[in-house]
Amino acid sequence: MVSRCDYALVAEAVASLYRAAGVCAPGAGWGAGGPGLPAFQRWSGISPARFLRSLSEDLPRPSMARPAASLAGDGRGPLLVRDLFISLECLEPGADLARTGMRSLDWAMLATPVGRALFAQVDGRLAALAFQPGGNDAAAVAALGRRWPGFRLRESAAALIPYRDDLADRLRGRIRRPLALTLRGTHFQLRVWEALLRIPEGLTMTCRELAESLGGGATARAVGAIARRNPIACLIPSHRLVRDGADPRADARARPPEPVLLALEDARTGR
Repeated sequence: MVSRCDYALVAEAVASLYRAAGVCAPGAGWGAGGPGLPAFQRWSGISPARFLRSLSEDLPRPSMARPAASLAGDGRGPLLVRDLFISLECLEPGADLARTGMRSLDWAMLATPVGRALFAQVDGRLAALAFQPGGNDAAAVAALGRRWPGFRLRESAAALIPYRDDLADRLRGRIRRPLALTLRGTHFQLRVWEALLRIPEGLTMTCRELAESLGGGATARAVGAIARRNPIACLIPSHRLVRDGADPRADARARPPEPVLLALEDARTGR
């Protein structure tokens, strides 16, 4: 078992394996590596060699070539994705202004097994999760404030640590408790983010396939742009969405830690 204080050590091991696989240039913000391989294996249950192979090889990855109609939500929430134990609340612009008890937004920058990340929660729901490979914390917090105008930002590690620990468990395939998320966006943005939640682990979709599943004239370009603005990384799995004709691993390499997330899924599912 890996304690919370070891998450940074695991992240260093992930960084060293990431560089060893040749998918990250020096100085790209993934840490200095370190002696954390035993901690990585205790946390993930995956041998470093198996994980390195998943990182290094451009493995063919199954695609949801014919998306199910159920992939397209209505963007109006609440939505319960039962297999993930995720309850999703969707807020369109201005929808929350008349509500009470939502004026403070707690945030914290915390270590996770795949790198430092900004977490935020409002009204007992996770509202933001953004990895920070470059370490520009001030810019990340400023962007959070722009996404949630009218809310008072309050730094509180204690409020966000349970969400960080839930993420660490889910990254290794363990779901211990239901997780409540809240998303704020236009109706179409909310539909795209809902649909991403329905892409199973171990599968990918192209932007065109997802656009076709949504209907209503949605385009692959629009879907891809919205996925890149995913406010809750990893838990809303935009890393499983790839450009048409692109290799999933290669397509993710420009967006740390997406190749790490794909490799963890590949290694855990035995592909």
